[in-house]
Amino acid sequence: MHPLMEDLTIEKTDVIQNRLEELTKKYWSTSNMHVKEQIILAIDTFKIELDNRKQQELKNISHEKDLDNLINIS
Repeated sequence: MHPLMEDLTIEKTDVIQNRLEELTKKYWSTSNMHVKEQIILAIDTFKIELDNRKQQELKNISHEKDLDNLINIS
């Protein structure tokens, strides 16, 4: 994770995706390797947050489709 980034858990997914697109454009537009390294750290941080959100969504969906929720024993 990039040490200077704010807490991404409070950001909306579309905001994170927009920032990721902006950083990707900036990465390809610069030739300074030191700047590219810092941008890569930030891009990785955004990607990790998006992956965590997708995994959580899949976990919630699979939990909703669990057979235990379909069987009512009362």
